[in-house]
Amino acid sequence: MIFGMKQLPQRSFKDLHWRQLPFTFSKRLAAENKASWRNRPLSLYQAASLRLGRMTRFAAVGALGTVVNLLVMALLVHDGVAIGYVAAAVIAAEISILHNFLLQERFVFRDLRDGTQSWQGRLTQHLLFNNVEALIRLPFLILLVETMHVLAVLAQAVTLAIAFIARFLFASRVVYRPKLVKQDARHRAAGDRVEEVSA
Repeated sequence: MIFGMKQLPQRSFKDLHWRQLPFTFSKRLAAENKASWRNRPLSLYQAASLRLGRMTRFAAVGALGTVVNLLVMALLVHDGVAIGYVAAAVIAAEISILHNFLLQERFVFRDLRDGTQSWQGRLTQHLLFNNVEALIRLPFLILLVETMHVLAVLAQAVTLAIAFIARFLFASRVVYRPKLVKQDARHRAAGDRVEEVSA
């Protein structure tokens, strides 16, 4: 039942304040985390997904992939292996490309996988774009190392950072673009043609 302000009893809030009724509160259980140890990684992922945007998660995966890339490259150019920095950059790029794809599938674009093409199709597009992007970066890497005398690993980090936006846009707009969007675009285009013919 809903009361208006004039219908409230006169002895209400003021009386409660002056009497200082002895309230007792029981232990609060609602704020406790009741998830088991097995469920806690999933709950942390869900909380991060709500608080962080897709681009932030993509950046986190990219940062981890950059660490993998630079570690592999540093190991390959080290005295123990001592292969050329260009070959080391190519090998490190391939390893980090596969690493990033697996983590993006699991943590960045997990909710978009069902509406897109097959897993093999996404992997193929991911490999093609990232290998082309790595080939485009390679001359800049050589330029930084040979003419500006930047350390090879540092030069690799610079080129990876510059290409970040291009990788995110391709992944979000092409690799994980829902099929329904493409179908709707075709239907709208077909409808426009029908209207033009009928006019």
